[in-house]
Order: sequence, then structure tokens, then C-alpha cells
Amino acid sequence: MARREQWREQAKLARLLDKWLEPDRTFWTTTDPVAPSVTSGAVREALLRAGAQWWVCRSANAAMCMLYESGVPFRVIVHEGGTIECWQHPELPAWEVPKRDPHERPPRAPDYWEPEEAAEIAELAAASDDAANGDIAA
Repeated sequence: MARREQWREQAKLARLLDKWLEPDRTFWTTTDPVAPSVTSGAVREALLRAGAQWWVCRSANAAMCMLYESGVPFRVIVHEGGTIECWQHPELPAWEVPKRDPHERPPRAPDYWEPEEAAEIAELAAASDDAANGDIAA
């Protein structure tokens, strides 16, 4: 995920948390669990020892799902006209499902294409074509 997309998801999550969580009953923050620092790993371990639940989420929707499934109480919003609004649990695609282990490799998003893989595939295709002396059946 590109930095700009990460920023957008962080901003979206902040808006969702402000809307659905009671500030006097919850505390939230964000960390990078796989950042190359001893501090981030130590923070994660300390939180786990203290009884925190740790999830690696790739989207704001995934984070909200894990909060809900972890038992965090969400607001029920009553509008002026008397209509009630409750948070709706979305269906998450496989690449978006949160993980507990920050080192577990999640499935890639459907639009993800790593440049190194594209180059490797092109090289393999060229080598295969060369091995067949250009005589590849369609």
C-alpha cells in the first residue's frame, strides 16, 4: 500500500473512531508493528503482556471489524427524527482480513503488482521463448 493510501486509511479510521467510539470508554492509537526498530517490537510485547489484543489491519474497515469483534462497545446514534444508526459490519475481502501476527504475510490486494515480479515473469517468458527457438504454440 502506498504512503498516500495509508494516510487516507488512517484519516478514514480516525473519522470512524470519532463517530462510533465513546471517548470516555476507549483509548486508541496507531503503531507500525513491523517497523525496523526495537522500540516497536517492545511496545507490542508490553501491550500483549498487559492483556491487549493486537491486530494488524490493512484498512479502516478491517480495524473497525476487529474492534467490534474484540468487544469494544460502539455507539448507537439516535438522529433528530428518531431514526437509529448502528455501525454495520462489512464483508472483508481476503486480502483485507486482519492478522494477529505482524510477520504473517497476508494475501495481496487484487490491484497489487510488484515490479520485481513483473520483471521476473518477463525474463521467464523470454527464456521460455528462447528455449523453444521462438516456436511457441498459441
